[in-house]
Amino acid sequence: GYYAPIKHDEEFDYFNLGKIALDMLYEKMCRTGITDMFNARFDMRLMEFTDEAYDMELVNVMDGQITTWYADPDYKQHALKPLAQRFNGYYRPDLSHTMKNAGIDGFNVGKIHPENILFYGAMDGIDTLELGLGTYQFHKEFGLAGEIDKKLLYVLMDLENFPMIVDMKYLEEQCKLLEPKLAALDAEIHDAIG
Repeated sequence: GYYAPIKHDEEFDYFNLGKIALDMLYEKMCRTGITDMFNARFDMRLMEFTDEAYDMELVNVMDGQITTWYADPDYKQHALKPLAQRFNGYYRPDLSHTMKNAGIDGFNVGKIHPENILFYGAMDGIDTLELGLGTYQFHKEFGLAGEIDKKLLYVLMDLENFPMIVDMKYLEEQCKLLEPKLAALDAEIHDAIG
């Protein structure tokens, strides 16, 4: 596992790798068969809202938050630490413990000395990879549904960048029109498969 300091506060500026690290990371992600992420929306946004605006649509992302859901849809925890405990078999303290041990209130990683966040960040990377490797088979088992989810990941995230006005009354009317059609289709499916 690695940790690349990008934008720590000014007092730690000599550690910051900045754009050089992001360029290297992006180039590697574009060339890699699968890039495992956890809560990919966060990482993808970070990459897209830099001055460089890296095109994350070119990266083949597999989100461990989704593949763990495929593995156990009834499991109610969706954060990295509980999922790593559930699927990887071990528990590590979350970021609040690391920040508290460094004497920092809140979650601003930029305020902590990079050497104090190194282990935490590297272990998050390892947890993410292990979750991805351990649950990828369930993505494959979901077949077409898994592929659709994967293709929609970037599109839905991109849509969040553009606010939309929704006519709720019209939407409710359309839902009422669709309900009988969906019920008929549901009955037809049950008849076909028994």
